[in-house]
Amino acid sequence: MRRINFVQLIILLFLFHFPNYLCSQTPVLDSLENILNSAKADTIRVKISNQLAWEYLMNGDTEKALKYTQNSISLANKIKFPKGEAAAYNNLGSIYWSQGEYSKALQNYKKAYDIAYLMGDQTKQSSFLGNMGMIYILQSDYMNALDVYHKALKMDEKQGNTKAIVKNFGSIGTIYKELNDYEKSLEYCLKALEIAEKINDINGKASNYGNIGNVYMEKKEYKKALDFYQKALVLEKELDDKYGMAGEMTNIGSVYSSMAEVSAANDKAGLFHLALEYFNQSNLIAKSLNLKNIEAFNQHAIASIHLNQGKLPKAFSLINNAIVLQEEMEAIYYLKDSYLTRSKIDSALGNYKDAYSNYKKHKYWEGMVANEDNKKAKIQKHIQYEYEKKATADSVRAAKEKEVSDAKIMTQKAQIEQEKTKSYSLYGGLALLFIFGGFMYNRYRITRKQNIYIEAQKKEVEIQKQIVETAHHLLEEKNKEVIDSINYAKRIQDALLKNEEHESKHLPEHFIFFKPKDIVSGDFYWSLEKDNHLYLAAADCTGHGVPGAFLTLLGTSFLNEINAHDKLLTPSQILDELRNRFIKELNQTGAEGESKDGMDVSLVRINLKNFETTSDQNSQKDSLELQFAGANNPLYLIKGKEFHEIKGDKQPIGYHNVMKPFTNHIIQLKNKDNFYIFTDGFPDQFGGPKGKKLMYKMMKEILNSICHKSMEDQKMTLNNSFNNWKGDLDQVDDVCVIGVRV
Repeated sequence: MRRINFVQLIILLFLFHFPNYLCSQTPVLDSLENILNSAKADTIRVKISNQLAWEYLMNGDTEKALKYTQNSISLANKIKFPKGEAAAYNNLGSIYWSQGEYSKALQNYKKAYDIAYLMGDQTKQSSFLGNMGMIYILQSDYMNALDVYHKALKMDEKQGNTKAIVKNFGSIGTIYKELNDYEKSLEYCLKALEIAEKINDINGKASNYGNIGNVYMEKKEYKKALDFYQKALVLEKELDDKYGMAGEMTNIGSVYSSMAEVSAANDKAGLFHLALEYFNQSNLIAKSLNLKNIEAFNQHAIASIHLNQGKLPKAFSLINNAIVLQEEMEAIYYLKDSYLTRSKIDSALGNYKDAYSNYKKHKYWEGMVANEDNKKAKIQKHIQYEYEKKATADSVRAAKEKEVSDAKIMTQKAQIEQEKTKSYSLYGGLALLFIFGGFMYNRYRITRKQNIYIEAQKKEVEIQKQIVETAHHLLEEKNKEVIDSINYAKRIQDALLKNEEHESKHLPEHFIFFKPKDIVSGDFYWSLEKDNHLYLAAADCTGHGVPGAFLTLLGTSFLNEINAHDKLLTPSQILDELRNRFIKELNQTGAEGESKDGMDVSLVRINLKNFETTSDQNSQKDSLELQFAGANNPLYLIKGKEFHEIKGDKQPIGYHNVMKPFTNHIIQLKNKDNFYIFTDGFPDQFGGPKGKKLMYKMMKEILNSICHKSMEDQKMTLNNSFNNWKGDLDQVDDVCVIGVRV
């Protein structure tokens, strides 16, 4: 029955994503408080604060839970302890979840995930994705919910995390139940239950018993639903799982109440009595743990039973309390039924005006539910379409793979036949050689001189043959050495480029879109932290592939050497010195026909003092100083809705006919400003409907349209835009784009 969906979701999702807890006793909390008071290390204080927050949340004291969580976030941010900060944001999401504030819960789960992503911790990423999925389900955002659960599932399968796999299968099953695809829901839930039973995951078994019970409840197969709910309740009591017990008692009460509604008159009283027992037991636990969502459902359920039994004053009081809680949570399925129940109670009491008013509210929420159901139906059709499209693609791919396999078999057969022919030719040749040897022996008896001459000719032929074979072998070895050297160079270049420690540490909101044309790249990015300043560069060396890669190693080495001394240089000073070193090391004189090796580069220096937190708040200062200098390449700056281009000097790093000192630009940035440095590979790419260059104008339009998105989404959009523009054409140059949000 649709009216119990919401509370089933609340219960089930809590079991999936917060299974490992026991309600703390006062001695445990006191012990943790003592440890916190005596702890000297800040990291220990963060960890204990997080544990205290969780324990208070499990005891229903959200006020204290919030206090310790906020303390933990503040301290973790101050001491740069991302693991503790991620755990604190996850706790904060759970606090808001328990209060029915799902938007705030999602916001904080995303913060926890972003930190785990920057840390590269896939176990935490999966856990936080699961929590985000839980909120998406509660918000009826099923497409995003499926997306995050499938991402989490891939991570967990890769790591062999079977308990997490159980959670994700169960959660996906829950989504399909909400989309009314009960067979697919059962398929995923039974998979989850099978794995949980194999590894004896009691929490996993309990949650999936409840999940399967929910599906049968939707199908109105009440006896099956009751059987699975009771199995779940047994395990939850074994675990002393108060949250699970409250939820399962509500589910069992709902089964008895539904059975009573369709039963004969003489059975109704007994079934309603059983339902009231379970609803009341659940409500006692829900109130003690401050579970407003379960409490709201129980009050409506009990009010409905009292209305059926003619106990109107009790029904009236309970339904009003239920509606207040439901409106706080914007629980549309609840509200639709609750206003209808309130209308019936008003009518029974003779309050016809109120009855009509509440009936109109019921119809309003009924319309909202219908819209929601229509949306779900569309989502279900889309999912089915994507599934069928994937199945077709898989079928085509399988056919192609078979075709390729058959072709390989035919090729192998042809090779075998060819080898046989070679063998026969060899044997025939040997036979002829022996005959010729006999002939020569006879000839030897006739004339020794002639034989010696022939033998000499044979030796010369053999020597020439060996020379050719040796040369061929040496050529193959050299080719292999060249390829091995290129791959080794790639590993060196990757090691230099893929260390984003400085960027991630000081610029939490940034992206680096790096796409080489060949195995190794002529583009590179570079960063260095020095005296509370961060240098960041995007550079394009002459050429690409191996020649360009050699220059990137020179460029990186020179930049590190230039900044090795104590003096803090401006970006323009660094580019001046970098040019001098290139000219000297490459012996450039400007002579006619001389190679024009060098690089174009955008270089910025960020004053990190502006990012330091004060002792009483975790916020950036209002203004951030940025210095910029460019060799042929610009800097793009987006401040709110204003787009600015700060042009670099029209001269490269390397010999140029007219060489002037590079210009140093000083820019004041504010919170949420975005800036971008890049090479010319992105705008110079050929493609589109007419096979033309993408151009800087279109690149500006793309950046202007995505600047409000997260940096991860911006990177993804740039990659998609580049690939879509390129289409089937070859990539013409290396690509490097760096974006930073203040």
